[in-house]
This record gives sequence, structure tokens and C-alpha cells, in this order.
Amino acid sequence: MRQKILLIMNIITPYNIPVYNYLALKLENFEIYFLAKIESNRQWRICEKINFKYKILRGLNFYILKKDWGIHINPGLFFKLIKLNPDIVVIGGYDAPSYWLALLYCKIFRKKIVLWSGSTLLSSQYKYGLIGFGKKIFIKSADSYLSYGTKAKEYLEYFGAKPDFIINGYNTVDIKYFQKCVQLKRHANYIMLFVGHLAQHKGIKEALQALKLLKNSPIFIIIGDGPKKENLKNYCQKHKLDKVHFKGYIQKHEIINYYSKADFLIMPSLREVWGLVINEALASGLFILASKYAGATYDLIKSGENGFIIDPYNIQDIKDKIIKVMKLRLDKEKISQSINKFSPENYGENLIKAIKLVL
Repeated sequence: MRQKILLIMNIITPYNIPVYNYLALKLENFEIYFLAKIESNRQWRICEKINFKYKILRGLNFYILKKDWGIHINPGLFFKLIKLNPDIVVIGGYDAPSYWLALLYCKIFRKKIVLWSGSTLLSSQYKYGLIGFGKKIFIKSADSYLSYGTKAKEYLEYFGAKPDFIINGYNTVDIKYFQKCVQLKRHANYIMLFVGHLAQHKGIKEALQALKLLKNSPIFIIIGDGPKKENLKNYCQKHKLDKVHFKGYIQKHEIINYYSKADFLIMPSLREVWGLVINEALASGLFILASKYAGATYDLIKSGENGFIIDPYNIQDIKDKIIKVMKLRLDKEKISQSINKFSPENYGENLIKAIKLVL
């Protein structure tokens, strides 16, 4: 494919680097513009080898904690696009002013647009009014689409995207890394794991409320940092949840140790676009308690085989599912294999399919 293809994304994310490397291998003329290097709610270090051409643009970057929203304004983007003159522009969202600037460029200069989108009706906070109208305009302006998964596809259709031009991509991580590095172990005590940002919408307090109801609760390891960390610690002290351990933020190469020790992962998010921690945990052989409000749940979880779906607003349901998991004979090897088809290579191929739809 000789066409000049530009991908515009918000920040460099370590879990997407294998996908980008694959695209650079398969696409002859491929480049990425990142609107910022990182957002203030992220603590990761980029350790993965980068084999693709990219630029980090200058601009103004803000993060609204209450809304979990990164805002990027890159005034120079329009002129960079004119200079680069790409044939196809893949835009990784619509929630930043710079994405709208890219859309304007594409419409003025008649460039084909592929929208790479993960939002779902379950995770979206704004479906109506002025913001909903803006989403509809942006989504209908694209020529083809790559969705994170089934629920993201439904979302695109809801806002006017034509189904025939949507490719389901299935968001993912480098599953081979976790399968290779994790040592599948079994311990005498059940260990439940949470990995993520310690914010209200992640549903950690709801998980703790469920543990409070259990006579024989599992060890609960919480990995991550965030604005609710001290509140959650105080809750554990108040209710004498002495099996709960806060480990703080841990980098990817160190988190493997915890995936090796744990039996199952809980992701009780009250809203979640996808939930890549599910991909990581499945690749590591962990059974999953996955929120019904996460996009990944509907594509990755096979109830009873590699996980259960939970309603995080229903504390009794969380409690019952924890008890249910602790009665299972978990086959970590089988669980790890259940994620095989959701590889970075397949994800990259699906973006290439979306690009070919506009040729």
C-alpha cells in the first residue's frame, strides 16, 4: 500500500506500540502524530521498542480529573498536515480540539478519514444535547471506522455510521508478552487482583463493600494510584479489611509478578470504554470478574469459562460471584489460550481493512 497514511492519536501508550510497529511493517508510508507525550493521570514508562515514524506535537494539554478527560490543543497541526499532505488520515477520537482541526483539514482538502473509536453507549457520559450533536457530526464525517469491539461498533451505528464501513478491531495488548513472562502458580489462599487508576468510576469501593460481606474473603491486592487512594485505605481500616493490600503504581515489567500470584482479577468499573487490563489478565491465565459497563466484557468474556459478568452497582452480585469463583477449579493454561486471537497483529490487520475500505 503506497498511499501516505497518517495516524493521529492523543498520547504514546505502551500497550499500542506493538500494533503501531506492526502497521509500520505492513504499510509502506506510515507515520503517527501524537498530540502529547503523556497525560497527567498516566505514570507509565515507555520501555517497548519503537519501530515506527512519529512526531510529538507542541501544544496546550489539560487533564480534567472529574471528567477523566484529556484535552489537547495543537495549533500547528493544520499546517503540518498541509506540509505532509497525507492521502488517508486515521483519527483516534473526537474529544480533543486537535481532532476537529484534523477533520477540518480533511474536509477542505478532500482527504479520506478513518475514525478509530472505542466509546460505547455504556461508557459515554454525553449522548444528547450539543455534545451528542457534535459527536454525530464527527462520526458521520468519517469514511470508514475501526472499533474497539462489539459495543463500540453499536455506538458508532447509534451516531450514524454505516455498518458496512465499520471494522471490528478488538482492542488488545501484547498478549504474547504476558503469556511468556507469567509463571502460572497456585497458592493456598485465593488472591483477587485489581489493576487500574484509583478513581471513583473504577468501582473499587463497591468491590470492598462486597468483601466486607464475606466471612472468608480472598486476599485482595490493589495495584494503582489515584485520587481515591487514601479514601479507600481509610475505608479498609474502618471496616477491618486486613486482607486488602495497596501496592501503588507498578510498571509493566514488574506487574508480571502479581499476575503470576493472583487467581482472578476484578474490574468493577462503573464506566469503562474497553478495559485492557482484562486482556492482560486473561493472557496471564487469570479468571475475570468483569463489569457489565466495560466494552471488553462483551468480546473477551465467556461466562463460566474465563470469567463472570458482574453488575458493580449490585454489591450482592459482586459478593456472590467472588464466592462462585473461589469454588471453581481454575485452569490457568486454558484461560490464557482464550485470548490468543486478540493479538496486536490481528488488530493491525483490522485497521488495514478499514483503510482499504476508503481506497
